[in-house]
Amino acid sequence: MTENRRLNGDDHSSITSSELQYILDVNRKAIEIYAEIGKQYEVIDEKLNTMTTKVSEMEKHFFRLLLFLGLFGAGLIFQICQLLFHK
Repeated sequence: MTENRRLNGDDHSSITSSELQYILDVNRKAIEIYAEIGKQYEVIDEKLNTMTTKVSEMEKHFFRLLLFLGLFGAGLIFQICQLLFHK
C-alpha cells in the first residue's frame, strides 16, 4: 500500500505514486513513438529526394525526345512538301 500513497499532502489535488508511474510510462511510450516517427520521416525524405532527382532526369530526357521528334517531324514535313511541289 505504500505504492499507492499520496505524493502531496492534499488528498484532493495529489496523485498516487502508481498514477505517477503510469503517467511516466505513457510519456516514455509517447517519446518512443515520436522517435520512430522521426526515423520514418527521414526515410520518406530520402525517398522523396530520390524521386525528385529521378523526375528531374526524366524531364531532361523527355525534353530531348520531344526536341528530337519535333525536328524529325519538321524534316519529314519539309521533305513531303518538297516531293509534292517539285512535281
